[in-house]
Amino acid sequence: ESSKQEPKVVYVEKPAEQKPKTPTTPRKPWNTFVTLNFSNNTYNQAAFGFTVGTMRKVGVFLSMMTDFVFSDLGEEGKWDHINSDDMQNFLNNNPTYTFRNKYVSMSVIGGVIFNIYGPINMKIGAGYGNNSLWLNVYNTYNQRTDYWISDCSAYGFGGLVGLQAHFGHFAVSLDGATTNFNIFEGRIGLGYVFGKKQ
Repeated sequence: ESSKQEPKVVYVEKPAEQKPKTPTTPRKPWNTFVTLNFSNNTYNQAAFGFTVGTMRKVGVFLSMMTDFVFSDLGEEGKWDHINSDDMQNFLNNNPTYTFRNKYVSMSVIGGVIFNIYGPINMKIGAGYGNNSLWLNVYNTYNQRTDYWISDCSAYGFGGLVGLQAHFGHFAVSLDGATTNFNIFEGRIGLGYVFGKKQ
């Protein structure tokens, strides 16, 4: 009686199922921007400057503004806080004195910029601001000049909040800034965005 051969069983390993790859969104490139700015404050004093920064979704910026008046600042012993009424009374009682107004406006503010929707970005920053009304008082009797600073001045903390839109390589900004929350100014800016179009 011939022996029957058992059929051979071959196990074939089933290939693992491959999950379809989820398409990845390309990372937003870094973009550097520069804007030229103009500002006008509570006392109708103008200043000019620039803002430079870099960002993806979030980035940083630095803004500098000035009215290009730098002389006669901080000379020790030659200035005091005065107000306009005291100044007027002083001049009325001292006809040998004359004075000339000189306004000083400058600020350096840095902060963060982040995208909030589409081409619209928001800026928040802090730094140093100086908005001071200086009075150059000249005594015709002894030919001496003193430098006084009015009480409508403010210097110290500088803050900024604003919006900046990027349209391709074109940037436009609208900011509000303050010095010690005593003097406020509005700023507008136009500039260029380097790098790939957003």
